[in-house]
Amino acid sequence: MTDETLQSRREILVALTCAACSSLLPACGTKTESPPATGQTVTIKLSDETALTTIGGSIRKSYGTNNAGQPVIVVRTGQSEFKTMSTVCSHSSGSLQAPSNNRSVCDLHGSPFSTQSANFAQPLSGPATTAVKTFTTTFDATANSITIQF
Repeated sequence: MTDETLQSRREILVALTCAACSSLLPACGTKTESPPATGQTVTIKLSDETALTTIGGSIRKSYGTNNAGQPVIVVRTGQSEFKTMSTVCSHSSGSLQAPSNNRSVCDLHGSPFSTQSANFAQPLSGPATTAVKTFTTTFDATANSITIQF
């Protein structure tokens, strides 16, 4: 065999090995699909979730098969304003943790997402570059409850 043939075989083996290894790794940087909408609604009495009685208060909770069975984060962002976001990271499907200091951080690559009203669910820095899914959340002052539309 010539040196040229050996070199060509090495290049092929290296390429095949890299291709095989890369298929085993998660696609870092690949935007993930948002969980599908279910059309269901969930109503929460604020008396049952005392963390939501103050502005800035939040809960991280699952509601059946909504949000593909993953938890959502509900935040009271104003006197009569509530917002809800998925905990499924838009970067590579990591899980957003409970909010702290106006942000929720992905446990996989550390992307922080805002929990403040003006830029709710938006990434504050990378590697994520797109917002996580949000769900319409309405407040009923008379019933002292919120309704989340999944």
